[in-house]
Amino acid sequence: MIVLVCYDISDDKKRNKVADILLKKGVRLQKSVYLLNIRKDNLKKLMHQLRQNIDLWDAVLICPVCKRCQSMILQVNCDNREKAIVF
Repeated sequence: MIVLVCYDISDDKKRNKVADILLKKGVRLQKSVYLLNIRKDNLKKLMHQLRQNIDLWDAVLICPVCKRCQSMILQVNCDNREKAIVF
């Protein structure tokens, strides 16, 4: 399944750790926004891993992207056309 993950994490060290975790599993679209292709069982493991690396006041949002919506994803203001993500 494809999921869009974004976060708001105040602590630099924790934010960098979460970024490293997500970069191993998907593609960074923006500084705190990622697109992952992940199995449902691995998503539960990822959620547990993320919970261990954030504080109570931090937030991580995980949004499933259906197949129909995947074909409509657009990225605007890409600084390098080679970096643009096409589905």
